[in-house]
Amino acid sequence: MKTHPCYSTAPHVVRSVNRRDTRRGSMLVQCVVIMMMFSMLMTIAGTALFRMFRQQVNLSASITQSAVLARLAREFRNDAHVATEAKLVGNAGHEIVLRNGDEIVTWAAGPQGLTRTTRKGQTTDAGVPETTRLIDVEIHFEVMSAPASGLSRVRMTLNPVADARFHVLTPTTVDAAVGTTRRFEKPADAS
Repeated sequence: MKTHPCYSTAPHVVRSVNRRDTRRGSMLVQCVVIMMMFSMLMTIAGTALFRMFRQQVNLSASITQSAVLARLAREFRNDAHVATEAKLVGNAGHEIVLRNGDEIVTWAAGPQGLTRTTRKGQTTDAGVPETTRLIDVEIHFEVMSAPASGLSRVRMTLNPVADARFHVLTPTTVDAAVGTTRRFEKPADAS
């Protein structure tokens, strides 16, 4: 009775069976190595992607803050240039009143953000919704007078809060002269 060649005791057949088993084992090791390399690449790619998203969030916040700050500075300077008088409310320097005749513009900084209120006669208008988006910022106002020239200046200082989520704002100072638009107006009797 003949036995199957795989089960024969011939040495050449036994070697071929062992080679086949060795190849299967090496293919398994190769698959495990490839899977480990793929998982390391995915970890590196995931970390890089997370850092890129975090940088994008910080950059977006920085761009938004810059645009808001530019608009805030423009509105504050316009209000100061039109005003005939500027004074601080209280000693803390968190509120300033700019007056031009019967029009009163109040800038106030508080925990809810920055507010700008305009009152002309009996009409009150609260505005500046864009500037309330300034995040993690401490705002302080000053009024400086120069008695020799008769001009006064106002200053708004914006500083980032120490425990801020985003450190996108550098300390910023906005200076404006009070009443400069009056200097360029024509006198009433000139034609």
